[in-house]
Amino acid sequence: MWFHSEMNIAFRDPAKINDWVAQLWSEHLQIPVDDAKELIKKPDEALKFFKDQAADNAVALNQQGRPKGRVYDWKSTEFPARDLAGINLAEVHIGGGSSQR
Repeated sequence: MWFHSEMNIAFRDPAKINDWVAQLWSEHLQIPVDDAKELIKKPDEALKFFKDQAADNAVALNQQGRPKGRVYDWKSTEFPARDLAGINLAEVHIGGGSSQR
């Protein structure tokens, strides 16, 4: 059985595990699912791919560019401050149109 704590799900079928991980990697790396499945088969290449993308994304952010995917080195990447001007953070909208303060 394989467990993923962020999603609170568990799989028992190895094929479903592989498909789910490939889909997740595809979304995070912004690559086709088939490419993600190939990376899963080659862990050393996968780790290098993740590290390379994190490094490329750090450069892109520092140069005001667009990152290639959603993988970052959190220790060395500084993210630009978000402009929250004009956003009322005191109101939180909950389903049905009501709000709480």
